Amino acid sequence: MILHKAISLPQINLYLTDSINETDSDIALQHNCLYLTIPTENKNDTRQIMFYCLSESPLKWNIKKNGLDQIFTFETLYRQGVTSLELYTWSAPMDIVERYEYYTKHVTMPNITAMGTQLFYNCTEPRFGPSCQYSLNDYEPYHSSLNEIIDHSFSQRSEFTTLTCYTHMQCNRGIPMVCLDWSEICDGKVDCIDGGRDEEGCWELEINECEKDEYRCANGQCIPDRLFRDDITIPDCLDASD
Repeated sequence: MILHKAISLPQINLYLTDSINETDSDIALQHNCLYLTIPTENKNDTRQIMFYCLSESPLKWNIKKNGLDQIFTFETLYRQGVTSLELYTWSAPMDIVERYEYYTKHVTMPNITAMGTQLFYNCTEPRFGPSCQYSLNDYEPYHSSLNEIIDHSFSQRSEFTTLTCYTHMQCNRGIPMVCLDWSEICDGKVDCIDGGRDEEGCWELEINECEKDEYRCANGQCIPDRLFRDDITIPDCLDASD
C-alpha cells in the first residue's frame, strides 16, 4: 500500500490532541486547539496568536470508528520514507508529528518497537484531526488558508444573537455582547465595572521573575530573549516595552 496525499485542503494542524484527564480543571481541559497568527495591519500592532480550543471532555463524545480513510502505523510510514515534515504539511496533529519525529530519530533503539504501532489517519478532505473526526462547515475548495476560511465564515453572518465568553473571570463591562479579552487583563485600565476585577492581583505580575532565557517586560510579562528588539515595529510585550 502506497501512501499518497493530494494537498488541496488548507493546512490545519491541531494542537493538544493527546488524551486528557477527566478530573482536570476547566482551563486544563483546553484541547484540540487551532493556533492562528493574527495578521497585523498596523505596524504598531502587537503580534498575537489566537487559540480556538475545545473545552468539553472528549470522553463524553461518541466518535464512530473511521472506516473511510487510510490508516498507517509509524513503522509503515518509516518504511515508506515518510518524514515528519510531510506529516506536518498533510495536516497531521502536532502531537502525532512530534511523536513520529521522535520515533524516526530513535528507530534503532530496542525499546522503540511498541511506538511503531501508533497510528496516523490519512484524512480525506475536508476532514482533519487525530481520527479525521473534524470538518469545517464553511470550507470551500477555493479557500487557501485557515484564516481565509474563518474570515469567510464571519462575513456570512450579519448579526450575532449570542456569544460565548470565557467563564474563568466573570466581568460586567456594561455593554451587552462584549467579552473580556485576555489582553485587557492587567493592562492598567479597568474594564469590569462590577468591581474592577480585571485589574485585581496585578501586583503579582509586576513582581514576577522571568527565566534566564527570557526578557521581563515593564509590566512583568515574560517573553523569550530572542523576541527582545527583534522587530521595532511589532512589539511582543503587551506594554510594548521591548
